[in-house]
Amino acid sequence: MLSDLAYDALHARIINLRLEPGRRLNIDKLSGELGVSPTPLREALGRLSAEDLVRVEPFKGFFVAPLLDQDELAYLADVRALLESHAVIQGAERFSTIIGDLRGEIDLMGRLVDADDLDVRAFNGADARFHTMLVAAAGNPTLDRTYRKLNAHAQIARLFIGRGEVDARQANDEHERIAAALVDGDLDKARTEVVDHINGVCERLSAPLKDGGA
Repeated sequence: MLSDLAYDALHARIINLRLEPGRRLNIDKLSGELGVSPTPLREALGRLSAEDLVRVEPFKGFFVAPLLDQDELAYLADVRALLESHAVIQGAERFSTIIGDLRGEIDLMGRLVDADDLDVRAFNGADARFHTMLVAAAGNPTLDRTYRKLNAHAQIARLFIGRGEVDARQANDEHERIAAALVDGDLDKARTEVVDHINGVCERLSAPLKDGGA
């Protein structure tokens, strides 16, 4: 149980860049901050290492994994597209029960985009919930767990590289098209929209890396 609490706390800090890519993780300091002993903390770090969010270097310790490079982002997009497009087909009978929740996240992202200052963390959170619900509708726990591990890296990249209002608005327009296809029961179009959206996200995240900005 303590290991789970430590895992959740560290996962959230990594996703929100409170523990930035490449940072060395001090076991004693984190134990004090989280109120857990080193043993459950090391167990939590082991889980995060299995998800490639943390790296272990012999004789040096634990480090937050570095940001994905351009090629790794492209590989991530390929796998996400496979998983999400498969989930669209498998979840066909369940989308009617979650379309309201999907639309709720789309509406929230729309309000965030229209605000004077874009809250990137809040937008990313709504974006992650939208895609997680989409995948969860497949009813496949293994698919769900695999996707959640992958999507964490996309969230980190979005926050680290940053996203502007235009990028966020474009992404949410793509979400809207996915939801519209699901409402129409056009699964082929929904799959196409999902793949196009993921590829679009990859291109938008890769642009600063190509320019050397990140």
